[in-house]
Amino acid sequence: MANDMENNVFKDWERVIVALENENICGYCTVSKSDCIPDVEYTPYIGYMFVAKNTGDID
Repeated sequence: MANDMENNVFKDWERVIVALENENICGYCTVSKSDCIPDVEYTPYIGYMFVAKNTGDID
């Protein structure tokens, strides 16, 4: 995901959504037009999902 962000792979309305608590990342996910499943009609995909057990888990 970091590589995709650095190389501006996300287009149009695609985003990385980050949840913060006291300036600490406590969760994130991507919203994208496509994923690794080929030839499907539905979109968007939510991927790369992460939620910390508590904000102390992430520095």
